[in-house]
Amino acid sequence: MSSLHQSTMRSDDFLRIGGGGPKASAESELVDPLIGALLVQARVLSIEQVNQVLDHQRKSGRRFGEAAVRLGFATKDDVNFALAQQFHFPLLRAGSMLSDSLVCAHHPFGRQAESIRALRAQLTATTLAPAPPRLPLAVVGVGRGEGRSFVAANLAIAFCQLGGETLLIDADMRNAAQHRLFAIENTIGLSTLLSGRGSLDAVQSVELLPKLRVLPAGPTPPNPGELMEQRGFVLLLQEFTRKFDYVIVDTPAARSSNETRTIVARCGAFICVARKHHSHARRLQTFAAAVKEGGSRAAAVVLNEY
Repeated sequence: MSSLHQSTMRSDDFLRIGGGGPKASAESELVDPLIGALLVQARVLSIEQVNQVLDHQRKSGRRFGEAAVRLGFATKDDVNFALAQQFHFPLLRAGSMLSDSLVCAHHPFGRQAESIRALRAQLTATTLAPAPPRLPLAVVGVGRGEGRSFVAANLAIAFCQLGGETLLIDADMRNAAQHRLFAIENTIGLSTLLSGRGSLDAVQSVELLPKLRVLPAGPTPPNPGELMEQRGFVLLLQEFTRKFDYVIVDTPAARSSNETRTIVARCGAFICVARKHHSHARRLQTFAAAVKEGGSRAAAVVLNEY
C-alpha cells in the first residue's frame, strides 16, 4: 500500500485487487450439525440425505459440507450459503438480480473479495476507524474504466458484512452505475435531493444485505458541478455520517468531470483506484497531489488487476 507522499509510484506500492494469494476455504470453518440443519431448512437436503451424508462422513472423515457435495446432494454454493447464514454473514444466492461484479456478496470466499477485505482492514485501522468524527470516503480515479464503481460497491458490501450500517452514494451523475449493480430504481437519488425535489426516501435498501443502503445518482441534471458546490451537499454528508457507520462515495472520472475534486474535498478522505496496464501513474500522482492540497486525506491507492 502506498502513501501518496511518495514522489514515485511503483507497481509494488499498490494494494492489489485480485493479485494472487491463497484462496480462502469456506469448508475450513464449518460446524457440521448446524450446516446440516441449515441445508435442510433451505430444502437442499432431506432428512434421509442428511443421514446418508453423516454415514459417509463417519467413513471418510470428511466435513459435512464436503461430504454432501461429494455425494452430489448439494453444491459448493449451497454449502457456502449455509455457512454464511451460520455466521450471520450476508451472501447472495445464485440467480440474484444483483450484478455478478458484486463479488463480496456473490463470491465472498474468492480472491477478489479477500483483496477487498484487506483494503477494508487497512481503512478501519486508519482513516475509517469507528471512533468519531467519521469521514465519508470518496473512491476516485483519473479515467474511465478503472474500476471505481466496482471497488466502491464491493467495499460498501464488505463494510456492511462487518455489521456496520453502511451507505453507498453514487455521485457520478453523468455515468451512474450503482443502481444497475444493485438492481434498484434511479428515478430519484442524489440529484433530486440536492435540487430540493426529493426526500431521504431516495436512500434504498438492498436485497439480502440488511445493513447496506444505496443512494443512486438520480436523473442526470444539467449542472452536476454546481449541485456539488452547494452547501446542501455538505449538510447531506454530515447527516449521513451521523446516521451511518460508514459512508462510501462513488465519484466521476476526474479527467472527464470538474466536480470530482469538489466531492473529495467535501468528503475529507479518499482512495485512488488505478487499473493495471490502463492507468497513467503520473496523472494519478498529479490528481492525488491536487486534492491533497485541499486538505483531504489520502487513505490508499488500489491497483485493480481485473
